[in-house]
Amino acid sequence: ALFKVANPAPEDRRRRAGMNHMALRLRAPEEVDRAAEYLHSKGVKVLKGPLTHKEDQDRYLYFEDPDGNMIELVASTVDGWPAKYLR
Repeated sequence: ALFKVANPAPEDRRRRAGMNHMALRLRAPEEVDRAAEYLHSKGVKVLKGPLTHKEDQDRYLYFEDPDGNMIELVASTVDGWPAKYLR
């Protein structure tokens, strides 16, 4: 059965099943900053960042693609993969 709802509550993406976001690793922290400038120049809303993680010093930002998927761009500030990823 389908029911018409006058004012549906906004979707909380943290509670829906499926993928939360997709992360793309860039080569250098400066590329994250350049990507932020490019996204802003094209009118794309950056949701968070660019910022630096306190724990591992990765540089990152989040934005939504035209379909509403959350994308993270991230670059390590240290050479190689941090030990936490090498399990």
